[in-house]
Amino acid sequence: MPSAMSTVLCRPPSQLGPGTGVVYLFGDPLACVASHFRRHHAYHQALKTSGNPQLDEATFAKDFQEYVTRGEDLFGLQQHLHNWLQVPTAYDVLFVRYSNMFDQDVALAMFQYLCGSSASNNGTQQALKSNQEIQDMAVAFAAQKKQRASQVTAEQRQAMYIELAAEMEALPAVFIRQKDCSIVPLALTVQ
Repeated sequence: MPSAMSTVLCRPPSQLGPGTGVVYLFGDPLACVASHFRRHHAYHQALKTSGNPQLDEATFAKDFQEYVTRGEDLFGLQQHLHNWLQVPTAYDVLFVRYSNMFDQDVALAMFQYLCGSSASNNGTQQALKSNQEIQDMAVAFAAQKKQRASQVTAEQRQAMYIELAAEMEALPAVFIRQKDCSIVPLALTVQ
C-alpha cells in the first residue's frame, strides 16, 4: 500500500509550505522507465506516479523489456503529466526537460528562476543570489552533464509512449506552469 506521500506525487499538492517550490523534470518517458528498472525500483516508482494502490508487485513486469512488451502504462505517465500541467494550484511550477537541464542556457534560466528573487516579509522582491553567483552555479551545473546510463532501442521506442513523447517534445525546454495553468517559457540566453 503506498504511503500518503506517494499518492500525492501523481498530482500537485493543493498547498506548499513556506519557502517551498516545485521543479517538475520531464522528458523521454521510455528512458525514464528504463532508468527505474535499471535502478531496481520500478514497481515502487510506479506506485508513486500512478497513484494506483492496486498495482501488484507479484505481477508487475520483472524487467524493462517485459514492460515494453506488455505496452501498458503502469506508471501513469501521461495522466501524471496532464495532472501537473492542467490542475490549477496556488503556486507556480518550474518544468525542466531532463535532456536539456545541463545545457548552460537552460541551467541559467532554471537558476535565475530558483535563485533570482524571493518575496520578503514586506512583500518586496529580494535577490537570493547575485547575477554572477547564478551564472557560476549554471556553469558548474552544466559541467556535470553525463551520458544517460539507461538506453532504449529504436524497436522499444516504437512500442509505447509515442504520443506522450511527442507531447513532451513539443513543450519548451524550461518553462513556468503558472497557477492558472498557463505556460510561460523562460528566456534562454547564455551571458
